[in-house]
Amino acid sequence: MWSLRIKQILFFWMCTLWLGLSGCYPSPTPSPARVIPIPEAAYPPPPEVSAPATPASEDAGEHTETEHPYPPPVTPHSTPAYQQPPLCEFGPGESAEPTGPGLDDFVFGEMQVVYTSTEALNIVEWLPGGQRLLLRETTNTLQEKITILNVRSGHTQVIAEGDLWGSIHWLPQAKAVSYVERVRDNNLNVLGYDLRISAGQPRQAAENVIPESVYRTQTGELGFYSHNQAILHRINPLTGEGKITSLDMDQWKYPKIPKEHLYYAMYQDRPWRIIPHPSNTWRVFNAPPWLYLVDESGQPCDLSVERQAVRLQWSPDGRYLGMTTNDGGILVLTTQSDFRVLDTFTGVWWGIPEVHEYTWMPDSQNVVALVKAGRNEDGFFLYNLLFVDIVTQETRVIPAESLIAAYQMDMSSHGQLALTCPTIDTGRICLISISTHR
Repeated sequence: MWSLRIKQILFFWMCTLWLGLSGCYPSPTPSPARVIPIPEAAYPPPPEVSAPATPASEDAGEHTETEHPYPPPVTPHSTPAYQQPPLCEFGPGESAEPTGPGLDDFVFGEMQVVYTSTEALNIVEWLPGGQRLLLRETTNTLQEKITILNVRSGHTQVIAEGDLWGSIHWLPQAKAVSYVERVRDNNLNVLGYDLRISAGQPRQAAENVIPESVYRTQTGELGFYSHNQAILHRINPLTGEGKITSLDMDQWKYPKIPKEHLYYAMYQDRPWRIIPHPSNTWRVFNAPPWLYLVDESGQPCDLSVERQAVRLQWSPDGRYLGMTTNDGGILVLTTQSDFRVLDTFTGVWWGIPEVHEYTWMPDSQNVVALVKAGRNEDGFFLYNLLFVDIVTQETRVIPAESLIAAYQMDMSSHGQLALTCPTIDTGRICLISISTHR
């Protein structure tokens, strides 16, 4: 009965360690990234979204891009003296007005279980078409598998498995996933991290990547840092073409933590996570407690969030930047995790407390949040679903049973909310339909 619970606890701690201790791994000798192409296909153009201007700085340093040759030669990484970027400035922009249905116009279906497993489950994302979910299943501490679930038929397909670490991304044109796998020696010591692509047969896309930094652009390219953290790589996984950008973000880790702090070195060594804007014109760089917006020239500005920010997500239209914030610590664990959202048109912040997870609705006006609702008789935290209107700042409780150990949820463009809904001894995936009267 407790086997699944043990896996869930292990999975939770692995996710927490990934969020909090991502800088703590051995650094193998850096090697150039190698790319293995997949059959070429056309990508749809990115949506046009206005982005706020960020102030320029004369001290930003040289920013160059080179398209050929690729892979680039390996050069030593030398971090200059720390600099403090300017604060981000937004607007002037018009405040958002409600454009869609109100909270009372939404109708929530009953929660339905569509998949059960003896493994701990996590939702990666909906796949195009709104019928299939990309799942991550934890079998043990050194082995995970990536599965596609058809929520209508219940059919599953394992497309990759291994000693996974870091984020997973779907590549729609290739009908494949990208993921990072740990490379170990015979004593199970981690030697490095390889970026792989798989549609059933894995192939190496790049080696010696920093797993936390891997991201997917709206045009389908994969970006990442190698162990030379001054060089940002961007590759087309379909053609094998690559581009490098001189972008040393470590120079912007100005003192936020006293050097005598017990975990000073851990904070300074945290790798950057990168969240691209839907328009691809700028990116969020996050290495708590540093949180920056970076424009196309490579110039950052400081969002100056006092608490540590995790789970950053852009709204589909790119206007809002959502996140959960906490008080941090070595494992980024806290008794309270709050939801905050920034309107990048006006610079106005807003939020609600006690939010564990959230996902955007397709309309970019509403959010489904998982809020803490006490504990059950066994002492486990319980969570309820809350429907949040970002514009009117109104909330409504979604009628559904309280959940335990809910790691992830995702909203499809077809009105289906997918979420983990495990019991003590069974991993489950549930769906709730969300529609409107209007």
